[in-house]
Amino acid sequence: MYIVEDEKTYPRAVDADSAAHHNAASYDYEPIIDREVRAFRAFMEHIKDVDSQTHTVIMIQVENEIAIFGFDRHNPKLWRDHSPAANKRFADGGFTDDLKFTAWDLSYNWIRRITAAGGEVYPLPFFHNYVGGKVADWMVGGAPGEDVETYLKNCPNISFIGVNSYFCAEWRPDYSCGRESQATI
Repeated sequence: MYIVEDEKTYPRAVDADSAAHHNAASYDYEPIIDREVRAFRAFMEHIKDVDSQTHTVIMIQVENEIAIFGFDRHNPKLWRDHSPAANKRFADGGFTDDLKFTAWDLSYNWIRRITAAGGEVYPLPFFHNYVGGKVADWMVGGAPGEDVETYLKNCPNISFIGVNSYFCAEWRPDYSCGRESQATI
């Protein structure tokens, strides 16, 4: 809870309207990355301790549907973190595209580092899954921050990337399901 409550040490992501989002950490600040790396390393140490004899864990899903803000993927104001640290990395990297920056930033600065730490402890295959669809023509991934090519290039410890397949009888323009699926036994 101290991370959730301490927004000064662990800053939040900021949208294009300069609004900080309490539920979205900014992955451009070292205290957050450091905690993530240490937590994943500890998780992998635990897995190694309980699994090194039986080898029942065959792979680890590192993240699920990566995005900064996690909602409204078609709103360009939520395509990247606009915190001071993120804006500096955006400018220093010569980026002009919010989606390309977000995919690069999250993969290179965050996921690459946690999977490297986890792989040092217990080298299991790591993978991600992404939202199906596209936000941009050049991007293979359905949410801001998801681009398969960028992740595979920047994260050598990622073995593969899968897509989430949501089956629905009828999709609405807002991407919600028009009719609930009927499970039969």
